Amino acid sequence: MAGWIRRSRLERCRHDLADPRQRRRTVQAIAARWGFTSDAHFSRLFRAAYGVTPGEYRRQATVLCRVDQLHFPDIGASLNLDAPISGKWRGES
Repeated sequence: MAGWIRRSRLERCRHDLADPRQRRRTVQAIAARWGFTSDAHFSRLFRAAYGVTPGEYRRQATVLCRVDQLHFPDIGASLNLDAPISGKWRGES
């Protein structure tokens, strides 16, 4: 049960880090919002779960969002920020 709760909180953090509306919040503020009181502990858990630090993830998400908006200006509202991260393309096994 504790693992499920931790994963859920990490997913909420990941969602907020990718959300352009949350850009003014610091990584630490987002982590604290979802119950992570230690920055170092949060960073280690996030990296273990997603393969990058929270700051790196935010930078990557920002770049992808900007590229999408440059190529497809109307797509910003339809980005699925709730989709889990996967190293595979859809349809691959």
